[in-house]
Order: sequence, then C-alpha cells, then structure tokens
Amino acid sequence: MREGDPLVRDQQGVAFLEFLVAFIPIWVFFLSLVQLCMISTARLIVKHAADSAARAAVVVLPDDPSKYQGPEDMLEDIRRAALAPLTPLAPSWPGIRPTVRRAIDSASSLSTLYSDAALSLSFPAVSEGAAGTEITVRVSYAYACQVPIARRILCSGSLGLSARRARGKELGSLVKRFPGNQFLLLRQETTLLLHAAAYEYGPAGERS
Repeated sequence: MREGDPLVRDQQGVAFLEFLVAFIPIWVFFLSLVQLCMISTARLIVKHAADSAARAAVVVLPDDPSKYQGPEDMLEDIRRAALAPLTPLAPSWPGIRPTVRRAIDSASSLSTLYSDAALSLSFPAVSEGAAGTEITVRVSYAYACQVPIARRILCSGSLGLSARRARGKELGSLVKRFPGNQFLLLRQETTLLLHAAAYEYGPAGERS
C-alpha cells in the first residue's frame, strides 16, 4: 500500500485496539490477585486444620489403646479433626456450594470425599522439650485453584501429594470431575506438648 492510500490513513478502531492491549494485562493481574487472596485464605484454613489435628493428637496418642481398634483407628480420629476445617476448601460442583453443614448432613458428599482424599497427615517430629514430649503434626492438602487464567499461572496440574496409594487413586478419580482445575499443595505444621493425663472412662466409654 502507498502512503496516500485511504486504508493507511484510516484510524478507525485504533482506540478499541489500544483498549484491548491495555485491558488484557490488567484483567490477568486482577484475576491473579483474586487467586492469590484465595490461596492466602486457604493457607490459614490449612493451618487451622493442622492446629486441630495437633490438639487431637496430643489427646489421642497417649490415651488407652484398648479404647481403640488399633493404631489406624487412632489415626482416623486425628484425621477427622483435621478434615472438618478443610471442607469449605473443596472445589465447587455445578449448583452445589460445599459447606460444613452439607458435609455433616451427608458423609458421602462430594466435598467430603474430595477433602478426605486430598488430605495427607504425618508426624515429622517427636522431640523432648523442657516441659516434656512435643509432637509435630503436618497437614498437606491439595488445594484446587478455580479462578480462570490465574489458576494456570499460579497453580500446577500435578499434585505431588505424598499420601497413601488408595487415597491417591481416589483423589485422581475425583479430580476428573473438576475439568480445568489446577492444584497447589499446601503444607502447614503445628507442634504441641503431649498430654500425659490419664483419662477415666465412664460406663458408656466416654472420657471424663
């Protein structure tokens, strides 16, 4: 085209093009900011779950083993303490918003199944402190990032969650129900002093 061609001098649509060039980075930045806020909130909830698990651990582990059906039963009590705060973090299902109440009403709800499969519980340290034996509880949780575009920038498609194989398979099958989600592994730890109190059980088996 020559310099005097009308198409070269035509300025129509320039403002719209400039708007798109400026708007797209700002929009991506805004979505990333929203996802970062949600991740920060999730970290606080996972920390609360670690606190709950640690409080359960310092009571359950020194307890009378005869009141449980083995070490797995004791571990399951500690897992349940960590699981309750994590329920609202489960990915949204179309038309269903995960809440603690729905999880309590239905133990097989999608949010409960996801949180249970995405949770990994471990005890990385047991040490002797000045006041007695201290135990560290670590909670790992596969958090589902759901903000469009931002989830692909800030989160990963691979989980890398070191959990039991059975739970890993269960999590993989649940993840397929949430297409497009990216995941972020969140880890938090809490250290508490083990209780040495001897609990007395009543006739119904309740601690007093």
